[in-house]
Amino acid sequence: MRSHSLFALVGLIGALVHPSRPAVDADAARAHEDARGHGSCKDTTPEGYDGFLVFMANGSIPLSDGFFLDGAIFQEQVMGRTPAEIEQNRADALAYFESRFGIADADARPDVSFFGFYADPRINYRAYVISGERVPPEGYEVHDGGWIALVTDPAGLTLGGELAGVHVPAGTFFSFGDYSIEVTRPGRGRDPEPIVIHYQCNDPLIPLSNGGEVFTCDLLSGEFGAGRAQGMTSPVIEDGELRPNGRTVLTFSDEGGL
Repeated sequence: MRSHSLFALVGLIGALVHPSRPAVDADAARAHEDARGHGSCKDTTPEGYDGFLVFMANGSIPLSDGFFLDGAIFQEQVMGRTPAEIEQNRADALAYFESRFGIADADARPDVSFFGFYADPRINYRAYVISGERVPPEGYEVHDGGWIALVTDPAGLTLGGELAGVHVPAGTFFSFGDYSIEVTRPGRGRDPEPIVIHYQCNDPLIPLSNGGEVFTCDLLSGEFGAGRAQGMTSPVIEDGELRPNGRTVLTFSDEGGL
């Protein structure tokens, strides 16, 4: 399980200017700044939608380290939740897994493992497109964490709830969590508050033959409203390093992102 990822993003563009080159005119300079994400151009929103974001994850971690960090780090340090708020978030996850998938008492049954998680930041999960934002080429860091229910029974699990009768194999997991996008501003001014987007998987996340997955999640954002995330990971293992190789597209609309 710890070789599977949940979501995705990254990129870095550098520009080298030789000091002997002639100066460019003001219009060209502004165009250059806009291309680097520091000019007046903001990412636009597709017609009919209230928000549009794109994440990628192309970092790497040693295969021996595992993919997830302690979920308490995410809850306490990233989200800044109190113990009572963490307990409520945990209860909300358990309630969702029961209502949507019929997995009652996911934290106290022998065929399922329930735990908190924080995706290792070394996967370089970053947002490169955000409606209304001037996102720089290096993107904004996306912190991803929450709760997972993992099917551990070798025989798999037959779901209930809204997916009653669907059978899933061992290794299938279900996620409930948040994206916290760390928005930065150039200069010494104070950075804006993070953009927080809640997600909960709409379907079981069934591992593919390469250890990756395809996923859809329902979203809720105070900034963009209701939405839908669709994405995939296609892990690559090279020289003892795991690269999640993930991509995620998020859309928000009056129809829940559809």
